[in-house]
Amino acid sequence: MPIERVREPPLASAALSPILGRSHWGLAPLSPLSGLLSEFRPPETGPGPFFRGALQVLGIAGASYHESVSRAIQVRVSESVVRTIHVEDGVQAQLELLPVLAPDRMAELLVAELEKIGFIRSGDGATATRTDLDGLEVTIDLRAATVTVKLGAGSEVEESIEITTRVAEETAAIAEARIRAGAVGELEDRIAQKTEQLRQGVTKKLEKKLGDLRSELDGAIGKTTVAALTERAAQLGTIEDVHSDEAGNLTIKVKL
Repeated sequence: MPIERVREPPLASAALSPILGRSHWGLAPLSPLSGLLSEFRPPETGPGPFFRGALQVLGIAGASYHESVSRAIQVRVSESVVRTIHVEDGVQAQLELLPVLAPDRMAELLVAELEKIGFIRSGDGATATRTDLDGLEVTIDLRAATVTVKLGAGSEVEESIEITTRVAEETAAIAEARIRAGAVGELEDRIAQKTEQLRQGVTKKLEKKLGDLRSELDGAIGKTTVAALTERAAQLGTIEDVHSDEAGNLTIKVKL
C-alpha cells in the first residue's frame, strides 16, 4: 500500500521534521490548541517504536500548552459607609465700646443692655452668651469687649459603591485588594465633598446672620454709651437736660 503524503502547515512540519525526516507517516495538519495527536492517521502497518515515542513527547508538549492558559473570573467588590459629619464656622471681632467709665463699670452697663435682648451672664460674670434657635451661638467677653460668633451644622451621610470586573484567576486576590482600596478611597472622596458642601452652607448662613446681629449689638452698645455718659455727667455736676437727635448725637447739659 503506498504511503500517503500530506502537506503540513509550517508549525507541524517544523515540530516533526527533525524527528521523522521527509516521510511523515500520513500526518494531517496539526493544531497546537487541539493536541498534536488528534489528527494522526497511521498506515496499516503502524509506526515504529521510535515514532511512537516521538508522538508521546509531542503529546506532552501539547498538554503543557493547555495547562499554561489563564482563566478569567469575575470579581465583585461592594463597600458602604454611614458617617455623621459636623462642621463649624465662626468669627471674632472687637466691640467699639468707648471707655467712658472704668472697665468693670462699662461691663456692668453693657451686660444690662445685653440681657434685654436675650443674653445670659455666666456665673463668673466674665461673659454673656446667647444661642438662637437656628444654632447661632454668640459669646461676648465683657472684660475684653469682644464678640465671638459660631454656627455649626451636622448631617448623617450614607454612601455605597459596587465595582464588578474580570481578572485572571491567579491574580484574583491581589486584584480584589486593589479594587477594594480604590472603592474605599472613592467613598472617602464623596464624604469629603459632602462635608465641604455642608461647610459652605454654614459659612453662607453665618454671613447672613452677622448682619442682623451687628444691628442688635450696635443698639446695645449705643444705649450702654448713653448710660455711661449720663453717669459720668452726673459725677461732674447736676444734669439739667439730655437730648439726642436722629443721627444718634447726644447732648447732656450739666450745671457744675
